[in-house]
Formats: sequence, C-alpha cells, structure tokens
Amino acid sequence: MTFRTILFFLTSLFSCNIEMSENEKFIQGTWYFSEEVSEGFSSFQKWQFEKGTFTMEGYPPIHRKGSYQVIFDEENIIRLSLKEDENKEQILKLTLDKENQALLLNATGSFVRR
Repeated sequence: MTFRTILFFLTSLFSCNIEMSENEKFIQGTWYFSEEVSEGFSSFQKWQFEKGTFTMEGYPPIHRKGSYQVIFDEENIIRLSLKEDENKEQILKLTLDKENQALLLNATGSFVRR
C-alpha cells in the first residue's frame, strides 16, 4: 500500500466514527442573507457548511473557503474556529433558530436555508 492509500483509509475510518452533534447537523447546507444598504443597492452573504468545510461568498465581492472545527456547542449556540486556506483563523458564533430554520452569524442578519 502506498502512503496516500493508507492516509485515505485512516482518514475515512476516523471520520466515520466521529458523530456530528444535532447543532452541527443543523448548520449543514447553504445559508443566505441579503439586505438593502441604501436606495437601489443591496448586499448579500451566502455561507455553506459541509462536514468540516465552509465557503462564504457575498457582495460587495468576497470569497472565503477553508475548514471549520466546532469549539463550543451548547443549546442554541455553536462556535466554530474557521481556518482559511491562507492559514487565517477566525471564531464564528452561530445562534440557531431551529423553529424558524434560521441562523444569526456573529449576531448579524437572519440567514435562511437555500
């Protein structure tokens, strides 16, 4: 076996054994928020969370992607440590509103599932 094959096997084995919490399961997928900034102009953000990875796009133009790790998970709050491909790290606090299928990201916006 090659090193790459062994590494793939071990990664698959360990990732199958790690269960996601209910909060982490809830945030999986694509979330969208838009708002009017001034008359005739608006901005938006779109976040996607998928099994330890994230992407964020928006307007004014922005694009981020990388991995996340859950560092806090209790009741309706989950905190993620985001690590971008450029090795930047940021903490993101998500407040979950499961009843309305919405998220607040760092206490901003009401992101809805898309």
